Amino acid sequence: TTNRGCVRLPLTVTRRCSQAVVQEARKIVHSFEAHESNCEGLIRQAAYKAADGQLGSSYFSIVQDGDMVLCRVNSPLVSQCFKFLRAGRKATIMGRDVGQGLISTINKMKAESIVDLTSKLSDWFHNEVAKETAKRLPNDSRIIALQDRYDCLKCFCEDQSTVQAVIDKINAIFTDNRDNPGVKFASIHRSKGLEAKAVYLLEPKGSEVPHPMAKSSWQIAQEWHLRYVAITRAIETLTFVS
Repeated sequence: TTNRGCVRLPLTVTRRCSQAVVQEARKIVHSFEAHESNCEGLIRQAAYKAADGQLGSSYFSIVQDGDMVLCRVNSPLVSQCFKFLRAGRKATIMGRDVGQGLISTINKMKAESIVDLTSKLSDWFHNEVAKETAKRLPNDSRIIALQDRYDCLKCFCEDQSTVQAVIDKINAIFTDNRDNPGVKFASIHRSKGLEAKAVYLLEPKGSEVPHPMAKSSWQIAQEWHLRYVAITRAIETLTFVS
């Protein structure tokens, strides 16, 4: 064997993320580096909600088709995806299995109406959280997931007249097709392996990364790992939305 013509490419050096994105990621993983040929890129801030109530003064006005919108949990993704759809924009949420999980929870409620469904979901949520917190070592991740599922389902129930309409809406929004046109929404977990030139990280109050409900040292470490994953989905521009 010979080393002639071989080039050593360290795994800590990326040729994908911009210089600015790598600098942000280095706050978490100090050994991460950008190749000298990578573009300069941009890190910026934007508003989650417009102060004047107009979408044009929030991040909404700068998101382009093909961009990716990420969040630690799913419920803000659902509410924000609805805003884009109501404005005539094409938008989907990655993770068909997430949608099927929501539908499974709805079916377990055996509700006969929207009012019945919302009432049963509230009882289910509070009972499940109570059971988890009563354990000697409550699971932070499970409590976060329960809160997120409940918030998602509440959002889907708004403005719907029947339980079937809620299910139809969930089926229409969640997808596994990465090639769908428009804006792609995804949880940070779901975004692993994905990328976009422009990425928006949603961090409304209560959905920051690390998540405020994470308490154990192990869980907090995992939360920082998720933040690193979110940052490095961006090829050129990363926008923090709060």
